[in-house]
Amino acid sequence: MKITEILKAAKVPLYFTSIAPVITAAVYVMTYKPVILLILAVVIFMQATLNTSMDYYDYKFQRHLLNSDTLFPLGSYFIEKMNVNPEKLLLVSRILLLISILLGLLVVYITGNLVLLYLGLIAVFFALIYVIPPFRLGARGIGEISTFVDFGIFPFIGTLLALGKNITIYDILLGSSFGILASMIRYLHHLPEDGDNSKRVTQFRKIYLVLIISFFLTVIIFRQFLFVDLLITIILIYHWLNLKQDKLSISRRTNEIVSIQILYTFMLIVTIILH
Repeated sequence: MKITEILKAAKVPLYFTSIAPVITAAVYVMTYKPVILLILAVVIFMQATLNTSMDYYDYKFQRHLLNSDTLFPLGSYFIEKMNVNPEKLLLVSRILLLISILLGLLVVYITGNLVLLYLGLIAVFFALIYVIPPFRLGARGIGEISTFVDFGIFPFIGTLLALGKNITIYDILLGSSFGILASMIRYLHHLPEDGDNSKRVTQFRKIYLVLIISFFLTVIIFRQFLFVDLLITIILIYHWLNLKQDKLSISRRTNEIVSIQILYTFMLIVTIILH
């Protein structure tokens, strides 16, 4: 079994979407405690839960494999390419979810912050309705809602709370910037799964531009991040202008938006440290 096959099936490059808000939040408050490692484990296992369960339900509802030659395949790579038993894959996803929940409860116990418990319950709820019938937000063109919550604002805010910070509107806005980028990744990556005549496809450029503008507005109020905001927004617009017209070609550029998120995270961290 080739390592590249495992990387593709597990969608490993997308895990940065989960860990970026946690790492940035820790640097943001300049507080480093062992609980950060637990929070990272929570979001990583939650991401793994969604990836494996999506593979199972894509197979069950016959959403066939696309972009299998890239690091960002769509559909059930584990089942179609690696011949993993579907029921075993579903069992693995449930075990991963249980581990994530138990680790999350441990974070609540260590910090003694019940708000984290409520955030965690909401996060699990959004994760479940993303993939599980009859909700399946991910298959109904509104999966970005779950993505925004579970891989953006909640990990950022949750990490701040775990480290003892009182949450302000500025924290919510900065956390939202990660949620918007995560939603952009999800939107672009899964575009081929939408119908050719759906508004998500026919109005893609307008919707994507709205997301870019929303990202810009959430960060612009931070004077210390002005340069970062302007540079990333310019790069996002360049990326948007150079996207192809057909949805499959657009999806194959997922690596670009993931790279932009990595750059944004790196620049934020460096700016915070130097500030």
